[in-house]
Amino acid sequence: MYKKILAAIENSPRGDQIFAHALELAEITKSELKLVNVLSQEEEYGPVFQGISTLDYYPALYDDLMQKYRKAWEDFLLNTRNRLENLTNQGQLRGVPTTYSQNYGSPGRTICEVAQDWEAGLIVMGHRGLKGISELIQGSASNYVMHNAKCSVLILKLPSLEE
Repeated sequence: MYKKILAAIENSPRGDQIFAHALELAEITKSELKLVNVLSQEEEYGPVFQGISTLDYYPALYDDLMQKYRKAWEDFLLNTRNRLENLTNQGQLRGVPTTYSQNYGSPGRTICEVAQDWEAGLIVMGHRGLKGISELIQGSASNYVMHNAKCSVLILKLPSLEE
């Protein structure tokens, strides 16, 4: 059925659910599994720059805030990479050839590019559940992937994190 399954792993608790579904499908179909995580400015759980409106008057504060922001991103990247490595190891322990990549860019576009370059037969990803103006402003990676991927797409409707 599928030889290669790409799982778009979010930096949220939903990422574990996406992984579990993708791993089960990979086991059943005896497929390779690739985990992809996309880092972008749209990162829902990433560090946020805590700028203040008076930075023009206190330039020394800007340098301090930037150092803290850089450190927060470095920690975030390390934690995300460790998580991907852990999930990869879980897949391999279950007998599924599993790899991962961490990429920068627009989530939807990057997922499609990685899937096409890797020749994935299926993309498994979650849906944040945004609707209306929120989806228009924040964008929808799942909507983009669904309409632009060159392979099949399985979008998991997962419970909202607020529920």
